[in-house]
Amino acid sequence: MPGERAATTSSPLATPLCSAAGVRPKSTQNEPPSDIVVARRRGSQDQLNVRIPSARFEQFFDALGTVGTIRQREVKMSDVTLEVHDADVVLRNLEATLKRYEAILQQAKEVKDVLAVEVELARVRTSIDKMRVHLALLRDRVSRATVAIVLFVPRSFDSVEFDQNFFPALRATTLVDLREGTDANAYIGGGLSFQFTNLFSSAPGLTRGTVFDFELDRSCCGSQPEESKYAFAFLVGGDYYSALLGAGRRRWFNPFIGWRTGVTGVERHVDFAAGVSVGLEILKTKGTAIDLRSGAIGLVGNPKGPHAAVLSSFNLSAAF
Repeated sequence: MPGERAATTSSPLATPLCSAAGVRPKSTQNEPPSDIVVARRRGSQDQLNVRIPSARFEQFFDALGTVGTIRQREVKMSDVTLEVHDADVVLRNLEATLKRYEAILQQAKEVKDVLAVEVELARVRTSIDKMRVHLALLRDRVSRATVAIVLFVPRSFDSVEFDQNFFPALRATTLVDLREGTDANAYIGGGLSFQFTNLFSSAPGLTRGTVFDFELDRSCCGSQPEESKYAFAFLVGGDYYSALLGAGRRRWFNPFIGWRTGVTGVERHVDFAAGVSVGLEILKTKGTAIDLRSGAIGLVGNPKGPHAAVLSSFNLSAAF
């Protein structure tokens, strides 16, 4: 088609650039490269030199922004007007010299004179050919801009989704009871958790699961509860991935948030509990998960008055 140039490229990343530059890639390697040449390829990175007509320079960059994200742009310009003028003058002088030598050759009588003139003619013709190539390259530099581009493909990760619905888990737990006017009491223990990935899930893509947590703890770290050394918690709630942080599709380090409600027992008194939690899924496969959770809950219903607690756990779950 008129006005189109062909580009030799083996890079799948360069194909959108051909459209942006107004060129079409060639399928054959026998034709010489014109506008786009793949200079180097390293993994998912391509380094390209793109030759753009000067009139389409800004248009190309506008189109380039629609292909991907431009992280850095640097423009360097050099004035080759004087260099083009000097090369043109030298070429005209060489052509004039060539004509004079051709006239001398017509008048030469002796063999030695003919040979000497032909040597000079060969030298001048070689100089003219070199100067014409040099001048053509200079004019090409004026008519087309060279754009050096480094293309990156964002690193992808293997999407991991749970392929089972029921995940029982073993838990190592801690509970810190916080009451106004008294020292905090710390408890450590263990428990079980039961996670259903599709139970009441209105948005399966972000819902990690509906969770039933149970734990039994004993006082530790020098804590001296007044009435009992034991505490328990039975909570139900839900956990949800963040759409901005990968939506739980990574194999490693998926953050999530959740809510919990239920009952707890501290110092032989049962409280109604409600609160929020945050967690980090350290490892996730289709059938197992390892995560850390921590949550703050408010407790009411205790004769000693409302209080709060911080519950944390390390959880190892497997599909059943």
